[in-house]
Amino acid sequence: MRLSPRSQLRTELDLAEQYDISDRADRRDNVDELRGEEIAIIGTSCRVAGAESPSELWRSMVAGEDWQFNTSARFSGYYDEVNGKTKGLTNVRHAYLLKNGIDRFDNSFFGIAPIEAAAIDPQQRLLLEICWEAFESAGIPLDKLQGSDTAVFAGLFTSDYGTSLLRDVDTTPKYHSTGTSNSIAANRISYFFNLHGPSMVIDTACSSTVTALHQAINTLKAGEAEQAVVCGANLILNPDMFVTMSELGFLSPRGRCHSFDASGDGYARGEGVMAIVLKPLKKAIADNDPIRAVIRGSRLNQDGRTNGITLPSGEAQEENIRKLYASIGVIPDDLDYLEAHGTGTKVGDPIEMNAIERVFANEKRGQKLIAGSVKCHVGHLEACAALIGIIKTIECLERGVVPAQLHLSEPNPKINFEELKIPTSTIPWPAREGRARMAGINSFGFGGANGHVVLQQYMRTHEPDTAPLVKHFLVKVSAETESALTRSREDLATYLSDPSVQIGDVSYTSILRRSLLRKSQFFVASSTTDLVQQLRPETNTNLPAVITSQGTQGHKRIAFVLTGQGAQWAQMGKELLNHCARFSSVIDECDRILSQLPDPPSWTLRNELCLLPSKSNVNSSRYSQPLCTALQLGLISFWQILGIQPVACVGHSSGEISGAYAAGILTLKDAIIIAYYRGIFMSAASAAKPGAMAAISMSAEECIRMLSAYDGKVDLAAVNSPSSCTISGDGSCIDEIVARFKEEGVFCRKLRVDTAFHSHHMLPLAGPYKNALEKAGVSPIRTANSGAHTTMHSSVYGRPVDAAEVTPEYWAKNMTQTVRFCDAVASLAKLENVDAYLEVGPHPALKGPAIDSITNAIGQGNTPEYFSTLTRGVHDTLALFSSVGAMISARIPMAIEGDDSIAVI
Repeated sequence: MRLSPRSQLRTELDLAEQYDISDRADRRDNVDELRGEEIAIIGTSCRVAGAESPSELWRSMVAGEDWQFNTSARFSGYYDEVNGKTKGLTNVRHAYLLKNGIDRFDNSFFGIAPIEAAAIDPQQRLLLEICWEAFESAGIPLDKLQGSDTAVFAGLFTSDYGTSLLRDVDTTPKYHSTGTSNSIAANRISYFFNLHGPSMVIDTACSSTVTALHQAINTLKAGEAEQAVVCGANLILNPDMFVTMSELGFLSPRGRCHSFDASGDGYARGEGVMAIVLKPLKKAIADNDPIRAVIRGSRLNQDGRTNGITLPSGEAQEENIRKLYASIGVIPDDLDYLEAHGTGTKVGDPIEMNAIERVFANEKRGQKLIAGSVKCHVGHLEACAALIGIIKTIECLERGVVPAQLHLSEPNPKINFEELKIPTSTIPWPAREGRARMAGINSFGFGGANGHVVLQQYMRTHEPDTAPLVKHFLVKVSAETESALTRSREDLATYLSDPSVQIGDVSYTSILRRSLLRKSQFFVASSTTDLVQQLRPETNTNLPAVITSQGTQGHKRIAFVLTGQGAQWAQMGKELLNHCARFSSVIDECDRILSQLPDPPSWTLRNELCLLPSKSNVNSSRYSQPLCTALQLGLISFWQILGIQPVACVGHSSGEISGAYAAGILTLKDAIIIAYYRGIFMSAASAAKPGAMAAISMSAEECIRMLSAYDGKVDLAAVNSPSSCTISGDGSCIDEIVARFKEEGVFCRKLRVDTAFHSHHMLPLAGPYKNALEKAGVSPIRTANSGAHTTMHSSVYGRPVDAAEVTPEYWAKNMTQTVRFCDAVASLAKLENVDAYLEVGPHPALKGPAIDSITNAIGQGNTPEYFSTLTRGVHDTLALFSSVGAMISARIPMAIEGDDSIAVI
């Protein structure tokens, strides 16, 4: 049936509704934009002979190290002492092998049973580990990775493990097919990390990883994945390849790559496992990723028919390079460095290097093209040859240095070196004025598959903002087991020995860009030296507690517990004033508000918070009330920056003032005014009638019965928990009660105050206090400060309160009546289904009473986590960071990416 134009339109609209194709044009525009976009390399990892990371590889190259090993430890009985012509034997007994045992694998970390792990090719095992390290290098935590459209492209060439297992089919393990199939190598990575982008293994022999990289780039540009990991593995697990390749004359009997040298007689095999992470450049910039280099372009082609299938074609390589540079708008003169395949074979080196010389030879260059090959350090990694060359080149681009080419004593006379410079010592690579360094990486497989990549140094368009002076940094070390945690601490301490490492970068990366595993420790340090000393048990015998994380990160219901008077201490919050802009601005705003009152203070909150203990007025009610409330208002603002918004709050006595602010019932202005006048009237009570208070281990019911003998003289001031109360009243009666219960062995301690708060002593001041607040215009209001979803559980009534109830009369009751803290906490615990409690105040004075009240209300086995903010006598940022670390370990989500975030306080 032929559709008319009208019916054709209708069908397209129907399809758009069913399959969401109406925005195809927009998508096509997006794909077109991506096709022209450059790709960023944001993470790298590698293990090669003599190095287990890119930084170790760089150190090894600059030191001129050659990590050749004798292969007899792996397999013996296959060496031909004569000339390598004996069938089934090889004349090569050296290779570049990984320095640590390839049989090591933490199968439990990857959720693999031991019986299955034993059947898995070590190449697959190490690819899992190396991809984890690459994602860490890119700063992508596991929770951000899982479920993403991340592509996996792996390059593999050999499968020694699988062929070895098949030599005796009677003992072939159950999981042989999934454990040794090359295709599974990429799929297993996608499976473990739960990645939904394309996933495949590519084999073009020694150009496998450049082919994989090219496919990854095209996938990203086609919009088929949001990011990609390109990886490769090459392990030497049996002698088969040595035997066959030495018979063909591919391998150097000396077991070394003499790249570009007249003595080159074949290549030396090498082991390696490595990965890089890619993302479109614009997205990488937007995500604040660590951009290591920019891929300007890549291209593949094939030799076609040559004089032999293993003989490379210089013409094909030259054509591939020329077409690539033309397609990306780069003239050959722009290139500064070329990382060549450079295996050290008699035929391959001259063909490749002369093709390169023909492309880049130009009298206008002004300087020779620097060239080199990493194979002189780590051997020929076969499937991984291109990728290790890329990782080396990234290090060179970033550091502006090219390491020496080892084993080059007599340049190969068959190579035209007129426009090429092969450094025999480490040389600087200065950037040309006004532009970034640029390099090419050339690779080809022994079947004629050629590939070339152009990398460019990433240059930031602006200098990072100058950070405020920081005294402390929070650093997380996390691992799956305690033994792994110990190794992670050691590795970090070693990494910090590099003088270029900045502790701020370490803090940012560890907190924001590293996965939270089961075991974690949090360190608070002021410098890299300080951190190293804390990380090493020989210099720190008091390591932080190991915190075990359980469950998954997700929405958590948090309740604030607001400390009342009595927890204050001199210089509380002083360091936050100096180093936390949001906290400081809240204190300054409170000072501004108080200064505009008809009866303003003659002092400032900022100044009082900074006074030395000998000069501080923090224990005087006139000062302590507004100081404690202002501190709490600033701390609430700090937690809000981190995205911590309570679903409910409960305050003890004066702590209800900041609690009402957190609940959105009071404005900041009203909160500090209520506290200021409370301090004035409480101070007046101290002068009018001296009294006393005492803490006693007794239930409210028992306390009320006991106080019946002191009617009108002593009152129940506070019910802190089911077994803890505070009494208040006439001094002589309090002394009598304390003496009596001490004799009876009941805990009863007189408090260091000279005023009977929350007793009949305060009643005469209730009316004047209420009037002062009304005159100041204090009234409840729901504000944008906290959404209207935060419930205040009143310690005046022992239940939730509506905003309309929190009037000046309420605050008069708050100052004079019994503090029903236990009832208020029980109300909150029963009604709010809270996951965690956070005490906001100068010291966690309420932790014990609060937990007792919670467990009494909902049962012993249901105690939620409890965190504090500041601690008396502990440096502000140290205490605060310790709490943040504990909350991170509890998998409480925090919005800590902002300019005023935890990483830069």
